[in-house]
Amino acid sequence: MRARLLEQFENFSDSRFPAPRRQQPPPQPKVLRARQVSELAKARIALEREARRAIQIDDAALNDFLERQMAHRHTLESRQLVVETVRDYFCVLNLQRAARFQPGAKRQFPKLLRQYELNATDDWVETEYLKMKNVVIVKRL
Repeated sequence: MRARLLEQFENFSDSRFPAPRRQQPPPQPKVLRARQVSELAKARIALEREARRAIQIDDAALNDFLERQMAHRHTLESRQLVVETVRDYFCVLNLQRAARFQPGAKRQFPKLLRQYELNATDDWVETEYLKMKNVVIVKRL
């Protein structure tokens, strides 16, 4: 029996296994070269950056928008809002959403709701750019 086992192991050799892989040297580090950026590319990058910034509305953007819109008024309705830029358009949308969903707006726009009172009504307002429910904005004293 023992002889039989030894015969099996004699026929068994390492040639049946693949050779271990050779270690390859690590790749050479790439050298970064400074490239000149054309004025046209710089202008396009600045324009894209401004477009991304226009749609990201935060507390400060809404406060600035309302300060410009209200001027010397105490009360303002959404039909009186003037939309001049893309950023203004997104500010109007966020004001309407903040007026409709007060609990969520308290987390997202705390400074705005301390300075202004937003009251959503059931009247529909149609402006040049959008159709939405009316929002009455009252400046707190």
